[in-house]
Amino acid sequence: MSFLCANGNGYTNTADQICGLRSKGDAVQFNIGIMFPDCWDGKNLKAKGTKNAVYSDSNGQCPADHPVKLAKVNMNIAYVLPQLTSLDVSKIQLSLDPQMIDGQLTPLWGSIYTAHGDFMNAWTDDAAKFMAERCMNYTMDCGTNIPYSYSDAEADTYVSNQNDADTNYGTAPVLLVQDDWRNSGRDQNKQILALMKFKIPALPSNIEDYPGVTFQYKIRVYNGNTSDNTGVSIFFYPTDPDSWEEIL
Repeated sequence: MSFLCANGNGYTNTADQICGLRSKGDAVQFNIGIMFPDCWDGKNLKAKGTKNAVYSDSNGQCPADHPVKLAKVNMNIAYVLPQLTSLDVSKIQLSLDPQMIDGQLTPLWGSIYTAHGDFMNAWTDDAAKFMAERCMNYTMDCGTNIPYSYSDAEADTYVSNQNDADTNYGTAPVLLVQDDWRNSGRDQNKQILALMKFKIPALPSNIEDYPGVTFQYKIRVYNGNTSDNTGVSIFFYPTDPDSWEEIL
């Protein structure tokens, strides 16, 4: 857990600051940051008396008894208080779960260190995997462009129309593309075509639960043209599953 005064020196782990106005005539702003554990023991979904999720170290490494890395989830709550000019954070109390005492609903109070948060996952397994492996691990902000389901390319290769036309490039780490119309055009100049094969994910089995929702298929190619700034045309063709393989 961490704390921040918007006019201070960043987040700290101790609630001992005095928050002043963000700027002259403005409001006081105080933030509470909560980071959820990001290492799982890989076995228990409930704590059962022991911690089933813990925090990684400063290098992002998980301990041996909690080897499964989880996506980092952070919660940041900002309290903007225009009615104040100064806030002593050490004196803040937070409302806890109220209880019935002598027939009265009575709020209980605790220190600011009792702040906590809950995370409930409503994403599909594919969507969560996509966010981790295709957004966060690529340091990309995918925003709201998260798919219901996705699959990686099943195969990729490139082919040539010249003397290496019978060479198999299925294991090549880079896909090559070349189109040269100069002089005698394609009859004399080497052409290279890259191929990628995708399996179209199935529609949700409970699609009737999404009235009025249209599901669309999209293909995302990472990195793109790494040689220059020229455009590359991409064409889509339906094929049967056994139309071609990387390695024959």
